[in-house]
Amino acid sequence: MQQTISRFLMTFIAGAILALPVMADDTAQAAERIKQRLAQVDQLKAAGSVGEDAKGFLVERTPLSGRKASIVSSENADRRVIYAATAMKTGQSAEQVGAQRALQIAERARPGVWLQKPSGEWQKRRRA
Repeated sequence: MQQTISRFLMTFIAGAILALPVMADDTAQAAERIKQRLAQVDQLKAAGSVGEDAKGFLVERTPLSGRKASIVSSENADRRVIYAATAMKTGQSAEQVGAQRALQIAERARPGVWLQKPSGEWQKRRRA
């Protein structure tokens, strides 16, 4: 039994060590995709079609079709990758990282962008 547990732990640790470079690569790719779609995301936010929730993710404020819905879905998927990687580095949960990022996004948001407060209430950003 002890030998089985030891083998399992060694396999798990080896897998985690081997996964780190892959995760770093995934994180870099996710960051690049976020950068590439920034203008599209900003357009959706400026139009009021999406808002930034208190968890660090985009939320549809109006129903979105095909391409626009895909932008939101892809953005949120890449944010999840970034938050998970940051959580591993900092010892926080991905949820904590996302909530902290939501606060940063809210501080930098342009006027007119929909933002969700930690209480769950939605409001439009008034001034920069």
